[in-house]
Amino acid sequence: MYKDKLQITSIKEADTFSYKLKEPDEVRRACYYLLNCFDLTDEALTDAPALLMPKRKYEELRDKASSYTLFFLSQCLTAETGDQEYSAKLAKVLKSHTADGELRLCSRHEGVWKLQQASFMEDASGGWLVRVSPEASEDWIIAVPLTRAQLCSIFYNWVLLT
Repeated sequence: MYKDKLQITSIKEADTFSYKLKEPDEVRRACYYLLNCFDLTDEALTDAPALLMPKRKYEELRDKASSYTLFFLSQCLTAETGDQEYSAKLAKVLKSHTADGELRLCSRHEGVWKLQQASFMEDASGGWLVRVSPEASEDWIIAVPLTRAQLCSIFYNWVLLT
């Protein structure tokens, strides 16, 4: 996004398409399309707590989720986050997600590029946005429960304001 337009360009040399999106509605449709969300309504975020834990521990549990029982995975997450209710919900999605994806977003501020990284996963009961620490020297993730429509709205607002 630069001032009043967003440019989406392919990174493959053989595929040289380019679009300039100038109107906020065009940007919104592109963001929702990229995240496969066709519910263009804005949903308010729920009043659920965010879970904070070490990135290295989260990655270890995520990678071993398929081999752990749901109960054991939930207990491990609770030990890290201190929240039994939402750790159990996160464990359920980690264990049996039906969709997932990763966002790596770059923004430029005062001549410096900053990388932001997040992932999203969902199952029939809902989804989670997992925000990863941007610095290699930092070791944290924050997991927030949200729907795909809420994710699309957040992504759209980030693109629009960046």
